[in-house]
Amino acid sequence: MSVEEDKAKQAHQEKVNAWRKEQERKYGSNWYHANRDEKQTRAEKSKDSQTTKLIDYDRRWDSTNPYIILGVRELSTFAEIKNQYKFLSKKYHPDVATELNSDTIMKKINWAWDEIRKEKENY
Repeated sequence: MSVEEDKAKQAHQEKVNAWRKEQERKYGSNWYHANRDEKQTRAEKSKDSQTTKLIDYDRRWDSTNPYIILGVRELSTFAEIKNQYKFLSKKYHPDVATELNSDTIMKKINWAWDEIRKEKENY
């Protein structure tokens, strides 16, 4: 190793030590655990604030909320929403479904999917 690499490693280690001392000053001697616990409580609070709404499946086609139409929560990942869209589009496709209003249901499913996809792309 060259002298320059040793100096660079030493400078980096000094920065890391200074950061650790700052964390210990803020949170006490168990700063790692305190920081981890703080993050967990923040995550739990955010989950509690967005409670799951019960969906009336008989009337969800009347809704204007795309999440209710697809039957997913607003906290769902994009992959979960996409899987639900695929499931519903296979179930209510006019060529497959036996229901009389399957074409209007399919239009609502496609509308909801487009709205959520636009929202996720812009986010």
